[in-house]
Amino acid sequence: MTRRALLTVLVVAAGWGEAAAIDPAGRAAVDRGVAFLRTRFAAGPAAGGGHGLGEAALAGLAMLEGGAPATDPTVAAIAAGVRQQCLPDQQTYHVALSVLFLDRLGEPSDRGLIQVLGVKLYAGLLASGGYTYSLDDGWSGDVARTLATLQEHTLRTKPVDPPKGAKPPGGFAPPPAAKGGKGEPPPTGMHPLAEQYFKLVQFRMRGNRRNEPGDNSNTQFGLIGLWVAARNGVPADDAFQLIERRFLGSQGRDAGWAYSGTGESTPAMTCAGLLGLAVGAGRASATPPDRRGAQPRPEGFAPPPPKKEKDDGLNLEGVKNKRAVAAAVGYLAARVRAKAGEVGAGNAYYVLWSIERACMAYGLPDLGGTDWYQWGADFLLPAQQADGSWPAGTNCSAEVDTCFAILFLMKSNLVSDLSRLIKPQDNVMRAGDGLPPIGSPKTDAPKPADVNPLVAAADADFPAKLAAVRDAKGPDNTQTLADAIPKLAGDRQTPARQALAERLTRMTANTLRGMMKAGAEEVKRAAATAAGAKGDKGLLPDLATLIADPADGVVQAARESLKKLTGADHGPQPGADAAAKAKAQAAWRAVAR
Repeated sequence: MTRRALLTVLVVAAGWGEAAAIDPAGRAAVDRGVAFLRTRFAAGPAAGGGHGLGEAALAGLAMLEGGAPATDPTVAAIAAGVRQQCLPDQQTYHVALSVLFLDRLGEPSDRGLIQVLGVKLYAGLLASGGYTYSLDDGWSGDVARTLATLQEHTLRTKPVDPPKGAKPPGGFAPPPAAKGGKGEPPPTGMHPLAEQYFKLVQFRMRGNRRNEPGDNSNTQFGLIGLWVAARNGVPADDAFQLIERRFLGSQGRDAGWAYSGTGESTPAMTCAGLLGLAVGAGRASATPPDRRGAQPRPEGFAPPPPKKEKDDGLNLEGVKNKRAVAAAVGYLAARVRAKAGEVGAGNAYYVLWSIERACMAYGLPDLGGTDWYQWGADFLLPAQQADGSWPAGTNCSAEVDTCFAILFLMKSNLVSDLSRLIKPQDNVMRAGDGLPPIGSPKTDAPKPADVNPLVAAADADFPAKLAAVRDAKGPDNTQTLADAIPKLAGDRQTPARQALAERLTRMTANTLRGMMKAGAEEVKRAAATAAGAKGDKGLLPDLATLIADPADGVVQAARESLKKLTGADHGPQPGADAAAKAKAQAAWRAVAR
């Protein structure tokens, strides 16, 4: 059996994919990855890497998708921590991943908790239809903390006996019995606390949302979390309309999407755009025609309307949407012809998972004739480390990238209910499908995908553009700097290297450690310089490892930081041979112990 057998995935009606049929090599890789996460998160969210609750929830999700049972001690520890910590948390990544994990866990008693988190995602959506790092607008954080207290109080003082044979409730206690009924949920299907929170949000907002642009990385996590929360009863139709409008109005001339605004398109952000169009189309498909646009919709999603005879399943609204999707798929198809580790800006593992999510949501077995799954698996399987992890990439930890790799290999479809609604496999979703191109050939010609804005900048504009990329958030900007440096002339190369090092100084020690281990040459060099600037002696062993790097620039950057952190100098001199590097490395390792 070849790795192509990994393409087999069984989708179940509950909205999640069952374990994929994996060949021995793929199955062994996933099992080793799950074992690595088990050791890193044995104590729940308090353990593992440096991204807190969101990283733990992502690990729990990856473990479940990788075949670990809900009763696994590490999964149970993560679940206990997520339930305890998620309500006061106001970070978009953390809240969205908590929703995905709890939904995947499948405990009925968590439904109310998922609903409250979903209302938080609903409230945190910006007027632009996007998300930024924080969901807190100055008042909702206090509300969330109050709800956390109420949750604890409810569970502590009003215990509810679970059904016979069931586990005790882990999140909200089940809703109280409705009048005249025996334990039925309220007519809205929402837990009373979640319903009150939603009404408070609607009253407080009154149609007004924070007027910020947001970014498409936070947005793709937020919109998936909101979709799953809507599946659990949170009314969110108007939010999905805003999300769809955002992506329809911001698609680039090359048919992709950027991290924010009108920057350079990337594959990961293009996948975010595809998911944004999907939830808009899915919302329309799930809502009967006479209810579309009506708000509020307290019962969540209405069932899809019955199909007419000879229905072709074309549920995407309008040619514009289908054209936008087809063009974006064409953009991705052009990019995946490269090696998987060289696709676009940003972390390769994040890019791979983004492509997997979009292709699974749209039911795409290939991109322009390229088997995207085989393409990604060929990159992932050889890259796995001896301890079962995948090396940390740009702006991520080994724990996070291991999760991305597992989810890719398992072909996890977090929105398979959305896939069934939009039925894209019945649509015209391939590049070159005969749909008219976006814009006219004269005014909207696609710009070359490989043009780096720093390389293309005029001399007068370069300092300002360099500062903007250095200071902007998002892994794409790190990659833009790293990609530009080898292509810049000397008078531009030095300040660009300095800018990348200054940017990386903001990263955590764990992120820098991953960059020094598995980054490209310029990233390693900048990470080594940043390690010295941070003054973190915990990075001494990692810097000592770089002393034997083949690239002399990396070696000298590591040497300078080692000198700064220790006050000593054990070399090697510039241009040293392998023997001199080995001798210097041994001396530095003795100091680093």
